[in-house]
Amino acid sequence: MSHIRGNVHNLIVDQGSTVHQVFGIKTSARRAIPLTDYTARMQVRDWDSTTRDPELVVVSEYTTENGYLTVNETAGTITLLIPPADMADYVPKSYVYDLEVESPTSETTRIIQGKFIVRAEVTK
Repeated sequence: MSHIRGNVHNLIVDQGSTVHQVFGIKTSARRAIPLTDYTARMQVRDWDSTTRDPELVVVSEYTTENGYLTVNETAGTITLLIPPADMADYVPKSYVYDLEVESPTSETTRIIQGKFIVRAEVTK
């Protein structure tokens, strides 16, 4: 999947709400790329505005193994599902994230990255 470059997309999510985001992986001709036997992983980290780098500490990690990410092999999609209780633990601010897929032959490709912006919950 080396022909895929990581796109930039900022996710704006709400503290205390369900996050349901579907990421589609397509060719330049807009055809779904089959993801048979692929796994996926995503990390959310703090952003250091001084060094302009992600912090070393992982705030959250979402994977196919821990059940937060689901790969639809034929549709070429990855679904992120974070329950409200998990989102309630976030401090409202801007983080960074990226999402990677790993092929059955262990080839890793970053498919998307950007800011993970958490807006404060008002109604509790």
